[in-house]
Amino acid sequence: GKSKLIEKEAVKTGSVKFSVYMFYFKAIGMAGVLFSVVMQILYSTSNVMATYWLNWWTQDKFEQDQNFYLGCYGAFGGAQAIFIVMLMLVFNLSALNGSKKLHKDMLYRVMRSPMAFFDTTPLG
Repeated sequence: GKSKLIEKEAVKTGSVKFSVYMFYFKAIGMAGVLFSVVMQILYSTSNVMATYWLNWWTQDKFEQDQNFYLGCYGAFGGAQAIFIVMLMLVFNLSALNGSKKLHKDMLYRVMRSPMAFFDTTPLG
């Protein structure tokens, strides 16, 4: 039989395997991933607490003056701002570094592939 110049590509369907996520997490660094998860938890907690605080404020649960409630509510808002900025900063820098690493590794492997790879792999 005749051999084809271009081979048919294999296409996978379905969900992404956990190992793929772990490969990406290793590329961006587990410290960045863990820090991002912790910052997300802290942000979400401060967001929920601000909602509870408004509820307690309207009920005057702690029998304090308005400045006490306002100060605590402001502290929850400030905490949210700090946590989300730290989350975005660390996550984006980690993702950028991970992307650079993955791209560098990919380019290294493609540039050292045998010529047959380029003859049989379709463009795009």
